[in-house]
Amino acid sequence: PDDIGKLEPTTLGESLAGEVALTGHPLLVEDVDPPTRADYAGRSFMIVPLKDRRIVLGVVNLTDRRGGEVFTQDDLEVVSLLAGQMAVNLINSNKWEDLHRMTVVDPLTGLFNRRFFDRQIAIELERAKRYDRQVTLALMDIDNFKIINDLNGYATGDAVIRSVAKIIQDNSGEVDV
Repeated sequence: PDDIGKLEPTTLGESLAGEVALTGHPLLVEDVDPPTRADYAGRSFMIVPLKDRRIVLGVVNLTDRRGGEVFTQDDLEVVSLLAGQMAVNLINSNKWEDLHRMTVVDPLTGLFNRRFFDRQIAIELERAKRYDRQVTLALMDIDNFKIINDLNGYATGDAVIRSVAKIIQDNSGEVDV
């Protein structure tokens, strides 16, 4: 079907999927003949939470087996196990993304750091050469920054750096690095 993989947002507690997300308990409807719900047109369905321990990340909705048979309790148990593993993988993926981000983004400014620059500059230069485009590299310095730190302390110096970073972000395009 055309809607495979389509994500439908839901509100906790609203709709059956929202109820499963709210409670964290899977739902199995083994045989609906004829369908009695206006929002469901199949014979059998299950909604399984994607959860790791007590954290519900989302739900998986499955409707109608290929051969037309209805889902069973055994199917629900298998899908629940797979959904638990999917949730663990999602959490690990998010942790990896967070760790990766920490290695290339300065925590004070939110701007890319020198490590990212060292990796990215060769890519950007190659891209410019391939598409016959120019590359602009802007270097900036905050004049008398040591005096700001010495007279006002590091907290003020950090505030100045964050302000300059915000100006840079606000005046950069979405694809600018």
